[in-house]
Amino acid sequence: MKKLLILVVMLFLVGCSNSKDLVKNYNEDLNNIKSASYIFIYNDNLEQYKPLINQLKNKGLPIYLINSNDLNSNLYNWEQHHNEYDIVVGILDENGNINYYESGNGLDISKLLDEGSYTQNIRNNELILVSQVAQNKIDTKLSNVEIAYFPTLLYVNDGIVIHYKEKIKFYDEIDW
Repeated sequence: MKKLLILVVMLFLVGCSNSKDLVKNYNEDLNNIKSASYIFIYNDNLEQYKPLINQLKNKGLPIYLINSNDLNSNLYNWEQHHNEYDIVVGILDENGNINYYESGNGLDISKLLDEGSYTQNIRNNELILVSQVAQNKIDTKLSNVEIAYFPTLLYVNDGIVIHYKEKIKFYDEIDW
C-alpha cells in the first residue's frame, strides 16, 4: 500500500512538472509551430487568463503564449481596413452642425451604429462611420490566418488551424 501511495505521488509530481513545461512564451513566427498545440495571443494582462491557461494545461498539449506586440506576422491590417471600409457621411459647418451628404446607396446610419459594426468619429471636419468589424481571413492554413482581435486562441496541428476563437474570455470553456 505504501509503495502504491509513493507511486501515485510520484506520478502526480511528474504530471505537475510536465504541465508546467507545456506553457511557453513565444515570440517567433507562428508558422514555425508544427506540433499539435494551442496558441494564445493576448495584448493585455496575461495574469487574468490563468484560469483559461490552466484549463488548457489539463489537455496535455503545448501552449504558446504570444504577446500581440511580439507577433511578427499574421496581424490584420487595420489601417488598410479603415481606408477601404470607413464611410464619410457628412461635414461639419462653421457652426459645428453636421451637414449629411446625399447618400445614393441608401445607407441607414442609425442602423449601422445600432448594430455595432460602425462607430462615428469626426476627422478633418468630416463625419466618418468607422468600421469596427474586421474582414480578416480565418483560413485553415496557419500561415494565412489574420489575427484581428485579442485575445485569440487557436488550436493547430501541423500548420493547420483546427479551431479558432477571437475575443476569448478567461472564463470560456474550451471543448477542443
